[in-house]
Amino acid sequence: MSRLARLVSLLFTAALIPSASYAPAQPITALASVEILAAGFGSLWGVAVDAAGNVYVADRDAGTVARLAPDQPRVRVAAGLQRPIGLAFDLDGRLLIAEERAGRVVRVEADGRRTPVMSDMKHPRWLAVSGTGR
Repeated sequence: MSRLARLVSLLFTAALIPSASYAPAQPITALASVEILAAGFGSLWGVAVDAAGNVYVADRDAGTVARLAPDQPRVRVAAGLQRPIGLAFDLDGRLLIAEERAGRVVRVEADGRRTPVMSDMKHPRWLAVSGTGR
């Protein structure tokens, strides 16, 4: 392809990308109803759901993880964390938390104790647990 053809192709492609100030003519509506589970968080990043259907959310700026259960008040399950960002559950149902600033992953035990699982990591973010527990 000639240099001119590549340039024209690039300009045409760039013209198709909407700008940051682009606003649709019609408002976007949800296809289903929207339910707000909780409000008042600072900077939500990590979300995980346990076997009972409870939703766990990591508030990165507040350094906390909260449990949202149907028809129950919000419960803080961990505090004093260093930018919690990733959440997952291990095969035994224990919560795993990636602390971005601390460079580690901790496990929340049944009694609320935190056990380090991995450390000396550079900015851990997201977590997933395989069927074998890794």
